[in-house]
This record gives sequence, C-alpha cells and structure tokens, in this order.
Amino acid sequence: MSHTILLVQPTKRPEGRTYADYESVNQCMEGVCAMYEEHLKSMNPNSPAISYDMNQLFEFIEELADLSCLVYRAETQTYQPYNKTWIKEKIHGLLLRQAQPMYAPAVQPEWWAGSAFHSSGTTAEGPDAHDETKGRVPDSTDRSLCSPGHVSEEEEEDGGGGGRSQLCQIQH
Repeated sequence: MSHTILLVQPTKRPEGRTYADYESVNQCMEGVCAMYEEHLKSMNPNSPAISYDMNQLFEFIEELADLSCLVYRAETQTYQPYNKTWIKEKIHGLLLRQAQPMYAPAVQPEWWAGSAFHSSGTTAEGPDAHDETKGRVPDSTDRSLCSPGHVSEEEEEDGGGGGRSQLCQIQH
C-alpha cells in the first residue's frame, strides 16, 4: 500500500483547488470514480440510476483544469507525481478487474480468451447476458455494475484497439 495524495483543481480558479489522501493507489482511483459519480448525481438529481462508460469518465477527467497524484515511494522516501494519463490508465485497470468475475483465474488459460467474461470488449451472449449481477465484484462504492463495453465500428476496422469503454451504473 502506497499512500497517495489526489490533487484536484476543477476549474481555472486557483481557490477551487483541493486534495484528498488515500491509503493506496486503488483507493485513490476509486475516489476519482466517486468524484465523477457525485458530479453525475448532482447533474441528474431525479434519476434513480445513472449509467456511464469509461470514455465519459475520461472526458470528465480531461475537462478538469488539473488532476494529479502524488504516490509515496518507500525506497526513496519521496512522493512521485503522476498526471491525468497515468490516472486514466490506473482507472482502466481497476475497472477491468472489477468487471471480471470473482472466480476469474489469475493466469488465464486458453479457454478464457473466448469466454463471455473476457475483457476483450465484446459483450456476453446467452441467457445471462443482461443479468447485471453476474460476475459482479462488490466494491466500496455504490457502483452496481462495471462491465466491458462494446466495440465500435471504428475499433473493429482498426483491429479492436484500446478505445473500448467500460459501462458503469450507479444507484442513488
């Protein structure tokens, strides 16, 4: 666990700067997701459930005037700074891990690549394809589902690059 400080400046106004500290990088990334979810809730106060995908979350991050992390490195006893790009990469990994079922093997055998739960960006088919509770890993937020999104036509044409989205749904 590496102590992590999240520095946030929502607008160009310096008096809006704030920070939060977390016990780990993963908790910090959860905090960034929670910040976006609170923003969505404030923008949609009458919606009982709000869905968003990873691309929308990343657009929100890019719209912030500044967002960065300072991660403590015990070996040097210093804090290493990281930018928005690094934060988005960490969030992407976190949401992919949350989307995988609890029984997902740590080392994925050949058969796993073709399974409905593989994070290749394809959606599951079959009787449980739309059951939002299948393969859900509980976390500390109100996110009820984070699952791989679909592949757009452009992604299919370019070989299915890294532009896949992650679908998340939050409950009020």
